[in-house]
Amino acid sequence: MGIVIIFASGLIGALFSLGYKFNGLRPSPTLVLLMLMSAVASLLSVAGMALFGEWEVPYAALYAGIPQGCASFAAVYLFVLVTRRSRLNVSWTIIQFYIVVPFFVSLLIFHDGFTLRGIVGVAAILLSILLFGRRSPAEVIAADTPTRWGVTMLVLSTLASGVANAMAKVYAAIALAAPPFPMMLVSNGSFWLLATASIALRRVRRTTAAAALSGASGETAVTAQQITLTTMGIAGWMGIMQLSGAALLIVALTGLPGTVAYPMRIVMNIIGVVFFSRLLFGERLSRFEWAGTFIAIAGVALVASSA
Repeated sequence: MGIVIIFASGLIGALFSLGYKFNGLRPSPTLVLLMLMSAVASLLSVAGMALFGEWEVPYAALYAGIPQGCASFAAVYLFVLVTRRSRLNVSWTIIQFYIVVPFFVSLLIFHDGFTLRGIVGVAAILLSILLFGRRSPAEVIAADTPTRWGVTMLVLSTLASGVANAMAKVYAAIALAAPPFPMMLVSNGSFWLLATASIALRRVRRTTAAAALSGASGETAVTAQQITLTTMGIAGWMGIMQLSGAALLIVALTGLPGTVAYPMRIVMNIIGVVFFSRLLFGERLSRFEWAGTFIAIAGVALVASSA
């Protein structure tokens, strides 16, 4: 049952990742997008707590939820900035190596079991990530990003994403069978506070410049309305997918070791992104992606057999 849940979490994570694609097609203000996304996820967390009648927020939710919310905000914000200025295939490949952080947290801190077959399986999964990164050079958002800036932001985003995912293991280990929604509320609430505070600071800094560049009031109002509608749609989608995927991950980690759950989730995430990109945007698989798919499946089979 745990394997089915972790596969579902990875598939939902792929649907969440499509939000980046939608936002790339119709760019929205990044901080506004993140604020609305976390607000949707927070409201859904409250609905989940009401559904299960669990209104108590355990200390474990605070210990793990606040760091997760802060790390998630940093990871998503930096990734959105980078993908607007760099090749999507490169950034998408690098960010997937976040798996290293929660994997070693599970292995070294919580002493989750691991076998030789599991080691070979994880090595195959890491190889598949590299193959998925070998996409067409035409898939470029912009090519004028300074190398040092782009690499630095991607590394920071990858580390932040790894910390955020590792906090799910921390909560599952400390709270045991506790429901995931209290932690999700704390995490998304922290995310929302950071996004809102960032918007407030930016508005204070740019009030004068914005007034000078506003132009004709009628045209500006129409543009603002269009951006708001687009942003609300993307944010709603990403908020629902983010909460669902994270909640299922916590549930799966109560029954599966992190050394098994995280590799399987990331493979389903990558394959899901490729599948939905093909289905929704007509993107074709390259020979590297086909090879990565089969290698990833083999890696998942090895990891699952070591559970």
